[in-house]
Amino acid sequence: MPALNMTTDSARTPHAIQPTVPTERDSAQALASGRILEFILQDGQDLVLTSREEKTQAAVPVKAARMLLSILDQMARGNPVAVVPLRKELSAQQAADILRVSRPFLMQLLKDGKIPYRMVGTHHRLNYEDVAEYDRKDCAEREEAFSELVKQAQELNMGY
Repeated sequence: MPALNMTTDSARTPHAIQPTVPTERDSAQALASGRILEFILQDGQDLVLTSREEKTQAAVPVKAARMLLSILDQMARGNPVAVVPLRKELSAQQAADILRVSRPFLMQLLKDGKIPYRMVGTHHRLNYEDVAEYDRKDCAEREEAFSELVKQAQELNMGY
């Protein structure tokens, strides 16, 4: 297996790794290995990969192993998978893509002060952590509203 050419030179980092479409064999293998990885990750410790010859080992951080688990889950479902590296600071379009909203909707969120940003010339720049925090809060609010609707429907005997 060829060695990885890992570099910190951002000019050499691809914008996105091309999507991989799993074959049926890939999907089956992803399902089996994903189940094993999920069991291994239950203790919350780093994953240690060992070569078949047991001569080489590599520790994989828990966060990276959890990302791998997500990739395996999607492959097991037969879905194409791509890895897109993100920078700490995002453009408005990148933030909109992460939030799964249109850019105009994101711009309204910025105007309303829902997500902090800074201007670089005429361009909006957002901190990834701020975007992720907004996404978490928005998801929690939607979950709470849905729970309230379910509660009301049950009180009115609507069959839910």
